[in-house]
Amino acid sequence: MQPNPDPATGGEAHGLRVRRLAGIQFAHTSAAKHGFRRWILLAGVAAVVIAVDQVTKALAVANLRDHPVHVIGPLWLRLSYNTGAAFGIGQGWTAEIAVIAVALIGVLIVIGRSASTTMGVVGVGLMLGGAVGNLVDRIFASASGAVVDFFYTGFWPTFNVADSCIVCGSILLVITMSGVGKKAPHGSADQSS
Repeated sequence: MQPNPDPATGGEAHGLRVRRLAGIQFAHTSAAKHGFRRWILLAGVAAVVIAVDQVTKALAVANLRDHPVHVIGPLWLRLSYNTGAAFGIGQGWTAEIAVIAVALIGVLIVIGRSASTTMGVVGVGLMLGGAVGNLVDRIFASASGAVVDFFYTGFWPTFNVADSCIVCGSILLVITMSGVGKKAPHGSADQSS
């Protein structure tokens, strides 16, 4: 039996799958499903980053108040608070940095909508989770609006999980945007001999 091409009767037409639910038709395209999966991945990555960031910051505050802990080589766990932005720039500009963070989160959501690869979506999710994680600190964690940092190396400013995710996500996004790892379209190879 041939599929019914009439959308009014629940068949397929022009690549749309039409479903009836309580007499209402819903058309689903594979692009819509793909977009939904991207949003789920983006939100999932961001949620995991926020959760891990907040748990590790709470553990740092609870366990590193009195003394730092040596991990390996130059890496120490040492509690510090940063009222500035990256690398301590803008100390004391907490309100301004929070406003910029909110704007950045909005931009990342827009970028996340247009990310066309899994690597791009994961990169934006890492950055989004990191930005939200640090914003949570600025708004809720302390009266001074400081962000909790605890990874200390001695040769790099002290940082946290959110900071690491922002950097890693940025790297993934740059790789995605540069096209590294993409195959050339068929027939585009240099044909000169």
